[in-house]
Amino acid sequence: FSSPTFVAAGPEPAADDAMAPRSATRRGGGCRRVLTSLAAAAALAAASRALVASFVGAPAAPPQAQRSAAGLRAWTPRVEEVAGSGSQEVSDDRRSLSRRGAISAVPALAALWVLSSNPQPAAALIAMGREEVAAAAEALKGLLGRWNEFEKIPGDAGIIAAGTALENVMGSTSQLDVVIEVPPGEALGIDIDGRTVMKVNKKPSLFKAGDTINEINGKETLNSGEIKKAIQKAQEANEPIKIAATRVLQTAFVTISRSLQLLYEDTRANLPEVDDVMNRVTGLKAKAGLMADAIGELSDIKPRIASLVVDLEAYAVSPSLADTPRPAPKVAAADGKSGDLDGLFG
Repeated sequence: FSSPTFVAAGPEPAADDAMAPRSATRRGGGCRRVLTSLAAAAALAAASRALVASFVGAPAAPPQAQRSAAGLRAWTPRVEEVAGSGSQEVSDDRRSLSRRGAISAVPALAALWVLSSNPQPAAALIAMGREEVAAAAEALKGLLGRWNEFEKIPGDAGIIAAGTALENVMGSTSQLDVVIEVPPGEALGIDIDGRTVMKVNKKPSLFKAGDTINEINGKETLNSGEIKKAIQKAQEANEPIKIAATRVLQTAFVTISRSLQLLYEDTRANLPEVDDVMNRVTGLKAKAGLMADAIGELSDIKPRIASLVVDLEAYAVSPSLADTPRPAPKVAAADGKSGDLDGLFG
């Protein structure tokens, strides 16, 4: 039997190298497929890390990992095929290939392995989402506890007060009135600009950056000069300093959709659909705006709030997949028959 021959464009290969083109082509295709898969894996690692970073505020994929993925993708189509002891160049433009791309792929693949084997970022996100949903439910329950007060206010004033309170709970930000008392002789440890706390210089501290100082020891302060004089006066008299301030907070409803989705995907519990819960949230926000303009009825809004609280609490207490034992497999009866069917067939 004679050895198979190959017909290809260009000079006929020598007899000793008759099999080289075919084996090199196969090897080249395999290498390209493997490297393409590795490049996709590296890109997935970078994208996944960026997604995690957008939730927890962690840094995105390190620059070296991003460069590694890009280098691997650039290197993939420029493979030099090796056959036996010799080598075949795939094309002239691939002759200038640099193998540094393949070496630089190692950090990206290592990042992928670390990300896939470390469940802590996901667990931290779920825990934060659970706290956020629980905080949203508590805020609405606190509002329901004040509902009788709104109902006692005559006329449209009660509707306006309830609508304003609901907007404050479910809006992007809410205002909180705080009172901070500093003992005699103790420094406040803050930097201010006007009436706003710009920086807190000591920890722990009851102040937060962004607080607006309204009064000191019962006296209204309109600017930084009045604040400094009032503080100096109290310190010279060795008296405590009682500061009334306003604090602006981000509400739990700003990113609640994301938190609900995380919890929904992390449990086997029978929960209402995320879209249904978010429709209730959106509807109540719209109602709050109307009530702030004296449009609506208190008796109509209260049961809607109560229903949303039930849904949010169900999400907040839903068991995590990590804490839920898997169902035990059914064990066949000792006689080889299924215990569930014995009663049917006698």
